[in-house]
Amino acid sequence: MARVTGWVQRRGAAVKIDLDVAQLLCSRLCHDLVGPVGAVNVGVEMLEETGRADTDAEALAMLGRSARQVKAALALYRIAFGFGGLSEDGDIDGQLREIVDTFVGHGPVTLDWPLPEPETPGLDVVAGKLLLNMVLLGHGALIRGGTLGIRIVDLGDDGRGLAVIATGERARLRDELRNAATAPVAAVATAASIADGGVGEALTAYTVQAALTRLLADAAGAELEVTDTGQGEVRIAALVGKSV
Repeated sequence: MARVTGWVQRRGAAVKIDLDVAQLLCSRLCHDLVGPVGAVNVGVEMLEETGRADTDAEALAMLGRSARQVKAALALYRIAFGFGGLSEDGDIDGQLREIVDTFVGHGPVTLDWPLPEPETPGLDVVAGKLLLNMVLLGHGALIRGGTLGIRIVDLGDDGRGLAVIATGERARLRDELRNAATAPVAAVATAASIADGGVGEALTAYTVQAALTRLLADAAGAELEVTDTGQGEVRIAALVGKSV
């Protein structure tokens, strides 16, 4: 049966992807949002079933916390996975910083992102989407919390270096995620054929975001470097050319 395909736009070109990849991304979204949304439902049920002031306060706190988590996640996912969200006429770096700071602020992770030098060139939309997906990979590696470091470095004629460093107790990136993030583009563009690229496994809802990161790196004219030191530190880096 013929597969339905979509496109990840690249400046001057496009990367053809299998519709299954998009469906797996939807599954990933649902998985990540079901927890805080479920907590909102629990809070509502607590308010409905009790009339005690102390329980009501606890339920309201749960509702507020969960609603903020959902809002922060959706703001990041809208840009990381979708077409809209960033204004090219505005300060893209500032928009990215605000989104990441809000997203990371709802958990046991500390953000370490120094302000750039005044003359540092800003990122464009494609590089911004790539950075957000790198952030998601790094954040996911901090299974027990820790520090998420972000660096954007101007390398002159060589372009801009993007780096995400996840540091924390037992921080690690599982092999299947690293494989999906560094596999050949032709392998990750089709959900069922990553094994054909020599990676040895099919894409899943768990690994599809890493594969999208790989596709976005290609769209930005960059190569991803993913390093797990095995000592509580994961590094994800990309060199984005000035033409992006």
